[in-house]
Amino acid sequence: MRAALNETPPGDAPQRTIFPDSALSKRVAVAAMRLYGKVLPGVQDQIRPTDSSALRILIQTMGGIGNSLMATPLIAATRQLYPNARIDVLTSPATAPLLATNPHATNVLTDPPADGQGMWPVVRGIRAARYDAAIAALNSHLSKNAARIVLGKIPRRIMHEYPFRAYDNFLGAFTHVVPRARGKHDVARNMDLLHALSGEHVDPGPLVLPLNEAAKATARAVLAGAGWNPERVSVAICPGSSGWMAFKRWPIHHAMALADCVLQRRDAPTVLTLLGPDEQEDVRAWRERFGSRVILIEGLDVTAYAAALAQMSAVIANDSLPMHLCAALQVPVVALFGPTDPAQTGPWKGRAIVISADTDFTPFYTLPYPVDPGQFPDSMETITPESVEHAVDQLLARR
Repeated sequence: MRAALNETPPGDAPQRTIFPDSALSKRVAVAAMRLYGKVLPGVQDQIRPTDSSALRILIQTMGGIGNSLMATPLIAATRQLYPNARIDVLTSPATAPLLATNPHATNVLTDPPADGQGMWPVVRGIRAARYDAAIAALNSHLSKNAARIVLGKIPRRIMHEYPFRAYDNFLGAFTHVVPRARGKHDVARNMDLLHALSGEHVDPGPLVLPLNEAAKATARAVLAGAGWNPERVSVAICPGSSGWMAFKRWPIHHAMALADCVLQRRDAPTVLTLLGPDEQEDVRAWRERFGSRVILIEGLDVTAYAAALAQMSAVIANDSLPMHLCAALQVPVVALFGPTDPAQTGPWKGRAIVISADTDFTPFYTLPYPVDPGQFPDSMETITPESVEHAVDQLLARR
């Protein structure tokens, strides 16, 4: 199948977004942040690579968990240029467990913090750390996230350009705004931020995700308790995505048809379905149709979920967290794309076969976001179970 991606609509004029129109209070807050950023002392010069241990850098990655995984090459490259610096990562509580084992981060901070006290303890902690620079990785573009960097009085504040509406535009509060680069993967685009800081071009490495022994033990116990045999070839279907972006999901009837095809083969592999907390209706549907023929795995935390995927012979996933986990862990994955662009968010340096919808559409990730995700044609419907089965065969043959 082919990826028929329309060109981004001409011009960068701000459009309506999937978020509601800004309330007056938010517009006032953004205007105040812009003003504060103008009067706040800022440093335009770069920090050349150095082995100084006095240097302090904050990397903020506040997008989805997949976005944060795609920021791990940025963290590694920053450590490469500044081997002895304090490099802290500010992320969401949902993402923190996956970054906690990252060998390139000095500290992993969460926002909101673990004590649930809100924004100001984070800002006070940032001020106390006296960072020399802050990098806001892709999709950390909400104004409340940017405010931490600005209010933290960090002298070098680096962020990507976004086509905000005028009353949402806080980019003037940053000292470095990196122009958008079309046609580049998000991992590579994050390197543009590091170039703005250092003046150096660094080729991004693979995604970084070391698994701890506790996650591995939990995954093995859950899989064994469900009847999984580690000696057999195992194919996992991950049909979900974040709930508010469910339009990226392959239709469940296609996923079930694929499972039927695989189970009917002479030397059928074990088929597992890994489901998230917002897929309870799907859990019931899978049980009703397959009973014990398909092993259903649910309720794993994010690190154990990753460790379970690491045990699989092949995985089928949408443009979602499981796909990025497989790329990070070098697990063979068939990655299914409909309203998003694999050139931008595909499995980075993974063992992957990408199948894109055979239809014309405007990719979702053309900032700013469209008015309503429901406006997209059901492009995922055009990806057939037969094409996915063939891709799975190719991955298993490569083993």
